[in-house]
Amino acid sequence: MTEEQKQPYVKVIIANNNRYQREVTLKKAREHLPLYSDFMENVKSIYGENSKEFLLISLYDELTCRDDFSQLLVTPAYKASISTYNYIVVRSGHPVEAILNQYKTAKKYGSIRVTFSREVSNRIKRYINNHNIQYGDYLFPNSKLSGFVSGILTRCGLKGSISILRRMKVSEMYNSPDHSEDEYEELAKRMGHSSQVAASIYHRVNE
Repeated sequence: MTEEQKQPYVKVIIANNNRYQREVTLKKAREHLPLYSDFMENVKSIYGENSKEFLLISLYDELTCRDDFSQLLVTPAYKASISTYNYIVVRSGHPVEAILNQYKTAKKYGSIRVTFSREVSNRIKRYINNHNIQYGDYLFPNSKLSGFVSGILTRCGLKGSISILRRMKVSEMYNSPDHSEDEYEELAKRMGHSSQVAASIYHRVNE
């Protein structure tokens, strides 16, 4: 059998393995974590819709990454030739975009570019206006957000760090029967992982 003839079988094996890993992840994650949507509602009720806390949790909902939001430069336009920083592109009348050039596995997966929903885009713009953030400023000026996120989690009765947010998001998506393999791959890419890795590591909640 040639390599080309083997490919359909390989794809089936990989898909079955991914489904198995998701089932294992779900079984363990359900014992520890709430759904991300429920967690968001909890944060909103505690801190308020226009708070930094709720905005940050909203960003992680649509772009589930590591501690990369602390280095987002606000800009009205983005040039692909400038890849030294991570950017958030904010223009009047357009949805907000995030471009991550610098993150842990960037050399393997390249730049991540995401357009936020209208709801989250409007939330970002309100936050920028309310805090007098200018082009060239960081959206969140602190060097790291890990401690800030840990404080949110503690207030919501959870222990851990930013990795907990990613695990909740993965658990919620894997719990839905409406997503395709391509969507799982896309979520994994946004986290800087392969789908196999994403499906296998997020059950380690209490490590």
